[in-house]
Amino acid sequence: MEEDRFANIQSVQLLGNGYLLNGDSFVPNDISNSDYRLIQEWIADGNTPEPMPDMPILPSTEKILLAALLEINELKAKVAVLEGETE
Repeated sequence: MEEDRFANIQSVQLLGNGYLLNGDSFVPNDISNSDYRLIQEWIADGNTPEPMPDMPILPSTEKILLAALLEINELKAKVAVLEGETE
């Protein structure tokens, strides 16, 4: 009945700092997590997790990141001016 312990594993996908189990449960890389230990046994048994999905940057996300970068640069410039005034 060795296979029975893996009966609830339908799919495993690499996901940054853990795994996506059966498409709906995140399992962190944490040895104290029983699902993590089960996945490690599943891998040791010869199974291979699916690769991490490509996650493209969406145009809206790119705009948000650019706006944040511009704001950071503006804040740095203001801090530099203030530091120059206090010296």
